[in-house]
Amino acid sequence: MNEASSSYLSNIAARYASDLAQLADDDETALRALIESTSALPCDKNIERALRRCKALFAYRWSHSRIQHTLDAATLGRLQTAFAEATISKALAAAWAEPQMSRYVAKAEPLQNGAIPGLFILGLGKLGGYDLNFSSDIDLVAFYDTEHLPVASVHGRSDVVSRVLKRMAQILSKPVEQEFVWRVDWRLRPNASAMSLCMPSEAAQEFYFFHSYPWHRLAMIKARVVAGDIDTGNAFLQDLEPYLWRQNLDYQMVDEIFKLKQKINREHPQLKHARSSGALNDPENKNGYNLKLGRGGIREIEFVVNGMQLLWGGKKPQLRTQNTVQTLANLEDAGLLPAEARQQLTAAYRFYRLLEDALQMLENQQTQTLPRETAQLNRLLQLLGRSDADALWAELTEHRKTVSAIFDGTFNTRQQDDAADVAVRAETMQWVEELPASEKAIYEAWQKGFANYGVNPAHASALQPLFLQLAELLDETSMDRTAAINKLHDFFVAIPRGGQYLRLLAEHHLLLQDIVTPLLYSPHMSSLLEQSPHIVDLLLEPHSRQENDPAFDSDFVLQTNDFEMRLERLRRFVNEQLYLHFLQLLRGEIGAPELQRTLTALAEHTIHLGLKIGCEETRLTQAPIAVIGMGKLGMRAMAPMSDLDLIFVSDDNIDLEQANQFSNRLQHLMELRTREGRAYEMDMRLRPSGRSGPATVSMRSFAEYQLNNAKTWEHIALTAGRAVAGSAELQAGITGVRAEVLSKPRDSEQLKLDAAKMLRRLQEQRIGKKKDLRLDVKLRSGGLMELDYLCACACLLAAPSKAMCEKPYEEMVLACCAADSPAAKIFAGETGVENFQRSVGEAMVFWRRLQIWSRLTRLEDDDMESLPTAIRDALLIDMQCESLDDLKQRIDSTSAFVSAAINALQADFEKSAPDNWESWHEAPVRWR
Repeated sequence: MNEASSSYLSNIAARYASDLAQLADDDETALRALIESTSALPCDKNIERALRRCKALFAYRWSHSRIQHTLDAATLGRLQTAFAEATISKALAAAWAEPQMSRYVAKAEPLQNGAIPGLFILGLGKLGGYDLNFSSDIDLVAFYDTEHLPVASVHGRSDVVSRVLKRMAQILSKPVEQEFVWRVDWRLRPNASAMSLCMPSEAAQEFYFFHSYPWHRLAMIKARVVAGDIDTGNAFLQDLEPYLWRQNLDYQMVDEIFKLKQKINREHPQLKHARSSGALNDPENKNGYNLKLGRGGIREIEFVVNGMQLLWGGKKPQLRTQNTVQTLANLEDAGLLPAEARQQLTAAYRFYRLLEDALQMLENQQTQTLPRETAQLNRLLQLLGRSDADALWAELTEHRKTVSAIFDGTFNTRQQDDAADVAVRAETMQWVEELPASEKAIYEAWQKGFANYGVNPAHASALQPLFLQLAELLDETSMDRTAAINKLHDFFVAIPRGGQYLRLLAEHHLLLQDIVTPLLYSPHMSSLLEQSPHIVDLLLEPHSRQENDPAFDSDFVLQTNDFEMRLERLRRFVNEQLYLHFLQLLRGEIGAPELQRTLTALAEHTIHLGLKIGCEETRLTQAPIAVIGMGKLGMRAMAPMSDLDLIFVSDDNIDLEQANQFSNRLQHLMELRTREGRAYEMDMRLRPSGRSGPATVSMRSFAEYQLNNAKTWEHIALTAGRAVAGSAELQAGITGVRAEVLSKPRDSEQLKLDAAKMLRRLQEQRIGKKKDLRLDVKLRSGGLMELDYLCACACLLAAPSKAMCEKPYEEMVLACCAADSPAAKIFAGETGVENFQRSVGEAMVFWRRLQIWSRLTRLEDDDMESLPTAIRDALLIDMQCESLDDLKQRIDSTSAFVSAAINALQADFEKSAPDNWESWHEAPVRWR
């Protein structure tokens, strides 16, 4: 090997000459000995230096074998990977062994490999595929099993493990005198924007199954356990198999891979020069070619392999392999890849990887871009033992052409065949002739180019894919086609004329799905589209398919000083965010509980925006009021179409008239109906003055009223209250008053009779009064209204501690329903049934989930069977039910429990009831 052409290898040869001389002459023997010695290193203060030394020696001998071809590429890949695993395991052990970790880790029997139980690290990418190149990053994700990890929850397991992983990464990646072990990349982990480097394995499974994106699945098909608790990690991967390997032919995932490659071609910064110079799509142009990302390069080979794996891997387990070359052979064996194509892709892959390794040996840099300068190119040729640059370029060009052709054939042919098939079927769909005249005319106008929406006839052909997709959708839909055509027509009329949005829908199949499905199956989302058709713009932005940003991107709302414009933008912001997150639920990317939390955060964020706008309009530096969220907002259980139940409280030092003016302005800017609709509807009836009094009450008056003048029903409502906005001092005061009210012992007889009378009134006037209560989650007997009432009464009966009153609503409720609580004893005494607390918790989760789905997909009006398969499946997964029958049984059993609990409570409350309820007059609460 001519190491003079590589400054990195020359430095190793000079620095470690005596160590290199002691290695065995045989490359494989030398490399395996280095792996063994690395695994045997002590975890002491010298571990970083020792690992860097081992890496330098290993890199030198590995390079020698690679360039001299003493070992084949597959063997070298496995050896490089084995060395990486040894260094990762040693760095992990060293991080756990540091003195400061001893106070967090309980004594536990180490595993056979010396690892701490419970924590495991997965290697992805080339590390997962036994295919590391000379200067690869190592792509890692880490998870832990809470049952096996010997770290107490009080220490914060995720925090402790994250610190260990950060220290491990530092040991591996910290450069000293230009030497390091590996660059560590954690960006493929779930929620990569979060600070924590790990999560519990149970949470990770939920993420992958319900919240992940296609690229997560693409990354995980190469996942292997490379360090830590091997058995636990393998069990985790086994549990992920239904997520990774689908039984159906997942063509949508193949489309996603193709789109990902198109995006790389369009946007990746490493291809900027290739795009600007015209080299990207010109196989003859060798100027600065990127071996990994360029057209016909490594990534296209990998995407061909990954696409076919994801398409067929569920049905053909032999394709579930991580190594690219091995999988190519398996695809040929399975009859899915012609022998010639397999040979061409394998040859190209090996050629590219040799060039890539040699490039990286020059300076130990992770680069895939071939040199443009002659001097650098000559160094590369010298290292490779080649002298003819033209011959190298000719070989490269031939490989690029063959790989590009195979890639294009893999990802384009099916789409063209499908489109042709749909076009034929669109001409023969029998139901078209059965449409009413007006709807048939609309359909035929679509077929002729959408001219009725202002589309220039010259652009009609570009919209043919849109018509074909609509025809296919209508052919498959289970709903009334007449209604579907009218809904689509209304939307096309609402969007700007001229065809721009229609062309976007034609070019983006997933975008069309994101519009059409809600139009047909979600009246609430349909109304959002009608109010804000520019939601289409938002769906085209990259962030619309990324993880939720808990901070929300609302800067644009305040980027104008015009008050009316701010009102429009505020409503636009709310509508867009609602639609995006509703869409995630329908896609199955998030569950109803996550949507519930997001909707609550969105409402709070919008209130803060409203306060800020109000302050700027009135030239105040701080809002003169604090806001108490009641009902769903206070419970952190916002659902689609939930309004905001609010109480406004001002500081005692603020002029009450000024505070009322500010509150009225806040109501106005939130509730005023504009072109974009309302931001939120607000309900102020729970304020101390009721419907007719001033909007705001002072802090002193609020405390005085709640402690001395409020009635039981107002304290029932207060159980769900919490401060959500305003100065920290004022919010703390509100929290303190609420805690004092709820924790203070009260007259038991008054509480029971007041509560019993109120429940009678609810049952007489609201509960169970609709004709069809099939899925009226809120007002059915045993539904959510009765459950919320039950929970509030349980809290007042228990008089929880002030500390418990400051906990989140659900936690407080469950504590007040514990086995020794008054409500649980009443329930057990009346019914003889235990497990009251668990049943209440399960009922809260179930009814809230179902209410979200019923409001979003109009289940209150239609049978669940009318939903399309994808939405129905997402519903059942989220509701944790096997079938619709199972869901209906859960509805009945949950209703039965709530009814039984309410009846038990009512029976106990009415033991001292008057003969005539009219004689019982509700008075301010009496304290004991």
